[in-house]
Amino acid sequence: YMASWLARHDISQLSQAEAVKLRDTMGEWKTGWAQIQGFVRSTLHKTSGKLIMMDFMDVTRIVEAVSEGFDRTANPQCKLFEERLLDLEDGNGTGRVRLSDFHASTVRKGYWWFRETADYLRHVGALDESNPSVPRVIIPNYIHTPHNCIITSKYYAVCCADACENMMAHLEGKIRAPHASPEVIADVVSEWLSASASSNRTLSAALSSKLNEIAEQNGGVVPLHGRLFAQWLHFVNPRECQYPHLSNTTSYEDKHEYRRKTDNAHAYSIDELYAMFGEGAGPEGEAGTGVSGSSDSSTVAPVGGMSSEDDSADSSASLCSAMWEP
Repeated sequence: YMASWLARHDISQLSQAEAVKLRDTMGEWKTGWAQIQGFVRSTLHKTSGKLIMMDFMDVTRIVEAVSEGFDRTANPQCKLFEERLLDLEDGNGTGRVRLSDFHASTVRKGYWWFRETADYLRHVGALDESNPSVPRVIIPNYIHTPHNCIITSKYYAVCCADACENMMAHLEGKIRAPHASPEVIADVVSEWLSASASSNRTLSAALSSKLNEIAEQNGGVVPLHGRLFAQWLHFVNPRECQYPHLSNTTSYEDKHEYRRKTDNAHAYSIDELYAMFGEGAGPEGEAGTGVSGSSDSSTVAPVGGMSSEDDSADSSASLCSAMWEP
């Protein structure tokens, strides 16, 4: 059942031999299959207890428990994506991967998942084209594209957990109000980041200034659930918090809907990427790899959220001022 569900096959249309073959080959292509098997066996044990024989209702109860609890097992694949993307990160803490490195990783590192075209990445809001000559993939936006959901159906989807929700939960728990002064928010966020980082750091002057600007537009307080604050959180924590694009500039569509609307494939084939980045293709692969040279007002450049020896406050201020979308 689990193999057919993950592979999006109708198990009622498979013969027993086909179902067994599908199950036995899942480990060859499904990331985290061993962990998923462990989860299913654990759920079976917890749900069935000491039953030796099972009737249809027993099996139905087990399947329901597996389906409802499966989101917690999505972590193996999501964690792997995050680790691989951070391995490719452009700089330290930018939350971005150069598009050329993203595509070349299939050939040069064996990261065969990262094959989406620039057009599709742009369509779903995962492409930063603030520097048209060096487009970059925004890591948290990419991880949360519909294409990366583990399971999708007409009624629900099982996707990667949003790591930024932990920071928001901390903020909401400390503030216990829908808004707060910029000073209170800065203190709570600094506390969270210092506890999460390997060394104590403080918010950059650029981001402190932007937080004050948000407050000035809202009677001296910062609404915690608005787009501007979400944008600010992205700059503070670009590896985990998604960049919130302006309304109607991106679309949350999966690869099938994208293909239906555009008649374009959402990803390159392995052969296409080898032609771009294989031996003799040059250090950057084929020029542009299908990337448009035009920029867009909803794109964003990275801003180091915390002051450190490696990134100056002046640099953060100039980038934040240039890329902020009011």
